[in-house]
Amino acid sequence: MIETEVKIRPFSSKEYIKKILEKINAVYLYTVEEHDTYYQHPVRDFSRTDEALRLREIRKGNTVECVITYKGPREEGLFKKREEVEVRVSSCVDMDYLLKKLGFKDVAVIKKKREYYKLGRCLISLDYVEKLGFFVEIECSEEEIKNVIDMLKINYEVVEETYLEMILRNKNK
Repeated sequence: MIETEVKIRPFSSKEYIKKILEKINAVYLYTVEEHDTYYQHPVRDFSRTDEALRLREIRKGNTVECVITYKGPREEGLFKKREEVEVRVSSCVDMDYLLKKLGFKDVAVIKKKREYYKLGRCLISLDYVEKLGFFVEIECSEEEIKNVIDMLKINYEVVEETYLEMILRNKNK
């Protein structure tokens, strides 16, 4: 599946954006905590090929889910587009062990609290990322993304880097 999304760093508070989302009839879905572990391939340098392999532990209330995701290279365009393949697995611990047995090395862990909203066919997430701060991600078609951004009526900057790239850049300072 091809994922199309934009990540913005709003110059407004999370509370203000939540009020706007309510005003434009976005529907609050749920809040989760996500712990993402990113891996480096034993032979192929994902930073050069613009790929990513992520193991995500999702905590929602008393439930824990685990999803492994491959992200392909980003395509050119106004918003970030890339192939994304997700597979649910029964245990993050076992999957991490398997990946390490195959020679993968973990390069970073990213922790975030994410609130999901739905507006039409768009999925909007309000992300608080440990060590990085507050972001808004909008995932849907390019035209719908533009419409949602217009509806928000906020000042922001588009963030082209992934959370992983930002964490690694900060780590190497």
